[in-house]
Amino acid sequence: MPLNVPKEIKRVNKQVLVELSSKSERLNLGRGREPGWLDQHLADDATGSLRAIS
Repeated sequence: MPLNVPKEIKRVNKQVLVELSSKSERLNLGRGREPGWLDQHLADDATGSLRAIS
């Protein structure tokens, strides 16, 4: 991966984070928290950052 990848790729809301976590779980990809954990512990108005990692 190039060294000049931005640290923050995209800001997303709680719903999108839960959906992406569910999708990555279905695809057996590495990910952060489980969808259920995110849904239970994030405020409804929470936002997060998607980041590129290598």
